[in-house]
Amino acid sequence: MDYLWLRFLHIIAVILWTGGMLVVAVTLRSAGPDSAQRNPAFFAAIHRWDQRVTTPAMFAVWALGLTLAFMGGWYSSGWFIAKFILVFVLSGIHGTLSGNLRRLVADPGRTLPGPLRHAAPAIIVLEAVIVLLVGLKPF
Repeated sequence: MDYLWLRFLHIIAVILWTGGMLVVAVTLRSAGPDSAQRNPAFFAAIHRWDQRVTTPAMFAVWALGLTLAFMGGWYSSGWFIAKFILVFVLSGIHGTLSGNLRRLVADPGRTLPGPLRHAAPAIIVLEAVIVLLVGLKPF
């Protein structure tokens, strides 16, 4: 497949993945400590979206991104290694968010971990640094 098409698909997958992660992060933050205010049907719908769209998009990001890196010969570049590490961290955040959402759907009364409250800003900062690395290729 042509490089430009792969890059296009990679960007679409990134938008779906990171957008879905932000939705889950904001949803979990808004869940609040009072389980009486939680809407189980809403959390279940977000969980289904995460399973059907966000997680497959993450796998597409990895597959397409690694393919592009090998096509471009960037796999040994410093900026790519830094980006790879940051995408790995984003994948870990996604797993943490998805797991907590799954547990919240199973037990709406459960208490959520405090650090999840800062997941959305962390995702945005990581995304910005990744875009900077890809755009400028500083090293």
